[in-house]
Order: sequence, then C-alpha cells, then structure tokens
Amino acid sequence: MTDTADFLPAGQLRRLGSLCYDFILLAALVVVAGGVFQPLFSFYGKLPWLDLLYQVYLLTVVFGYFAYCWIRSGQTLAMKTWKLRLTDARDGGRLRWSQAVVRFVVTALFYAPVLPAWSWAHFNPSQRWIAIAVTAWACVPLLWSLFDRDRRFLQDRLAGTRIIRC
Repeated sequence: MTDTADFLPAGQLRRLGSLCYDFILLAALVVVAGGVFQPLFSFYGKLPWLDLLYQVYLLTVVFGYFAYCWIRSGQTLAMKTWKLRLTDARDGGRLRWSQAVVRFVVTALFYAPVLPAWSWAHFNPSQRWIAIAVTAWACVPLLWSLFDRDRRFLQDRLAGTRIIRC
C-alpha cells in the first residue's frame, strides 16, 4: 500500500458539504425504493409485519448503497462531486465490510433520528425541545472532529477510516 502521509486530509467544510449532499441523494433513494414497495401496501393494506418488513427493506437499501460505494471505490456520488474518498486509516486502502458496517451504524445512530424528531416537533410545538436535543446529538460527530488529533469525524475514528481529498 501507500504511505498514509501522502494523503491530504479533507477539510471540514468540504466534508460537511458532502454530508449534506449525501442526505439529499439519500432522500431520493428512499423515495424511489419506497415506491417499489408500495404495491404491497396497496395489496395487503396496513399490516404490522409489512411495516416492519418495509423498514428493514429501506434500511437494507440505504446500507447497500453506502457499503457498495465505500467498499468499491471509497466514494458515494456526493463524495465524487466534492472530490473526497473514504479510505482505511491504517494504509489508505479500500474499506473492509466490518469498517463499512461500523461506520454505517454509528452514523445512523447520530443522524437517523433528526428527521423524525423535527416532524414530531412540527406537529407537537410544545415539545420542540426534543428536536433541538436530537439536532444537538447529531452535531456530536461533527464537533468531535474539532478535537480529534486527525480531524476525523467520530464515525471515522470508530470505524478506522478517514476521508481524504482526491
């Protein structure tokens, strides 16, 4: 492999821009994937097991997209646009499946609750504090990078990955 000192770390604003762009692309992916599943709801109606299957299906689609991109090339569509690449922190090589799983799970724990919390706050204005608390929770990985010796996000530190410029 190559020497890890040869890679330029990605800047904070570039990574944040890519993250926001990834959220937009992710929303489109979920809408398309959800549309594929909707005929089952039309046929069977609203059943608890079907709701659970739908959630597992969407989670699998989202994980599949990220894991495929991270492992194959180290870049999602947003990362290509922002000229970023995700690498193994040790040797600059491609990610392993275990790293993709850890990175995905940690990222999901921080970012997945944001939209439901803001939706809840919209319909329950007296409980807007929940949305604010969840948004603060979502900032933890970003704030972590300000204090991390390598300026990595928390999910990258825990997964043994890093984002570099390419």
